[in-house]
Amino acid sequence: MPLFRAAGELISDSDGVRFPMKDEAADKEVPCLVTFEFLQARSGIGAVDAQEMIEEFEIYRAEIEEFASRKYDRGDSQPRITKEDSPSN
Repeated sequence: MPLFRAAGELISDSDGVRFPMKDEAADKEVPCLVTFEFLQARSGIGAVDAQEMIEEFEIYRAEIEEFASRKYDRGDSQPRITKEDSPSN
């Protein structure tokens, strides 16, 4: 079942940017993470400033959410989007 954007804040920590998605069929929130390495590879920037990474997340949000939804559909209960998921990889 595909995931949908959930209300909630974006949290930047040492692993990357955490963002909420929702499995509407199961009526549950699904925690997701996109790594800084993915965001750097996708955007071509080298910085790891937390606020800048959130800004980059927003630019690629729809794409990242699609990756998370596909991983969830394949059985990943807490999708983690990594550099290996980057189209430039």
